[in-house]
Amino acid sequence: MSLGAQDLCRVTAWSLGLVLLASSPLGAASSYGYAEGFHDGCHSGREAAGSASDGFLKDLNRFGVDRDYTRGWSDGFRQCETEQEREER
Repeated sequence: MSLGAQDLCRVTAWSLGLVLLASSPLGAASSYGYAEGFHDGCHSGREAAGSASDGFLKDLNRFGVDRDYTRGWSDGFRQCETEQEREER
């Protein structure tokens, strides 16, 4: 059984969620919604900074409604946009 691109992104977001839970000072307060938002925001931030291999991702049904997703998306966007800009220099 092989994973499609969307499935692979979900597995990556889930894995990131585990890493965030383990490393977060908030511990269990960090959520899967935050991890998914961070994942989507990171792709969007890299794309905004000029990455040709990333695309804009934002779940418009969740952004602004799901606080964890919104916070994760914003954090991921800022962090990955900054990292991508450094790489582009």
